[in-house]
Amino acid sequence: MPYFDSLQMFIAPHLGGPEFVAAVKSIRIRLRRATRALDQLLAVLSNPIDGKRGVDVIEAVAEAFDRQLLFLAAAFDIYGRRFLLLIDPTRDPKKYRLSLDAGGYITEHLVREYPADALAEVERLHAYAGVCKELRNHIHDGILPIDQHPGRPYGSTKNIALNLDTMPRLLPGTNPTLTQDHYDRLGVWRAEPAALFGPKHVVADLATAAVTLMSAGTALIEEFTKLILRHKPSSAFAPHGVLGCIQVQPDEAVPQPGERELFYRSLFAWPQV
Repeated sequence: MPYFDSLQMFIAPHLGGPEFVAAVKSIRIRLRRATRALDQLLAVLSNPIDGKRGVDVIEAVAEAFDRQLLFLAAAFDIYGRRFLLLIDPTRDPKKYRLSLDAGGYITEHLVREYPADALAEVERLHAYAGVCKELRNHIHDGILPIDQHPGRPYGSTKNIALNLDTMPRLLPGTNPTLTQDHYDRLGVWRAEPAALFGPKHVVADLATAAVTLMSAGTALIEEFTKLILRHKPSSAFAPHGVLGCIQVQPDEAVPQPGERELFYRSLFAWPQV
């Protein structure tokens, strides 16, 4: 995350002030804890606790997924609120508490400040943040419906998956921000009935969804940082000096990642979100 790393290590300490430095550090810590929760989720799936994927395994991966979502949501909350204060430092922070994963965040606060071509990747990744938000809200209302479901029709295995039928806003055809590509990368399919004559369910493979949401979450933080550092807001009256502080010439080439970074990106599915 070169832009976010630069923000944390160089830009925030020199231009941001102590509150902004603390916010950026807090975002980094939340992302680290979300990644650790994902690591634990994958570790449990790779090494089942009881030798089979029974109730204990389902409970362990569900708990890890809860923590991942809550830490990602915290990172989005902090960054979304802090940006609104960067646009207008005179605002009362108690009245501007809109999270980066909010449905109207792009249309209400970014479209007026930045050109459409610069917003394209942020907007694409923002759809995944909306999925995180919907799942996080479901956690507050109860528990996520995670259980074993029959795999895709070409196999006879069972997958630990998230039942989307209980969350209508995430079902295909009901959410205009989610394309077929989003659903494919989240590992969504219509599972066969778990019991004889039972109903079919639209589910998302938990491991696939967890990796995709983590990759997309960190990518959104990075692309949002790139957006606000490289472009000055067009309508803000007195924006913070951090915004638009990196001036890039139109013909200036963006440094390409090295072999080591490309290796870790492939392990973490970074190019595929």
